[in-house]
Amino acid sequence: MYARVTRFEGSDPATMQQEIDGMRTQMEGGLTDEAIDQMAEQVKGRFARDEVERLLKSITRTLVLTDSAKGSSAMVAFCDTEEDVRGVDALFDAMSPGDGGGKRQSVDIYEVSIDQRFDG
Repeated sequence: MYARVTRFEGSDPATMQQEIDGMRTQMEGGLTDEAIDQMAEQVKGRFARDEVERLLKSITRTLVLTDSAKGSSAMVAFCDTEEDVRGVDALFDAMSPGDGGGKRQSVDIYEVSIDQRFDG
């Protein structure tokens, strides 16, 4: 398993909360044709719609971490293969955060060495 870790800083707290709420709603609703179309429109000319759909479906898990007081956040997207995570990296790199969403500070790709959950 591989993870793409992206850090953002300088977000307006209210804007960040709106973005998080929107992401949560979109994720809870599942990957719809409308969501795929919206993302494909953002990267038009660089990625075909079918490739956008394939890459989005390759993401098996997403974590979003926030510190509203600092206006910073991190997003961790997990994929099963290195090829998929690098494709997702290229796709997301072709997009820009919205107004007030802060600036991307770093993007790194890691192989997941331990993924342990503790029940209790």
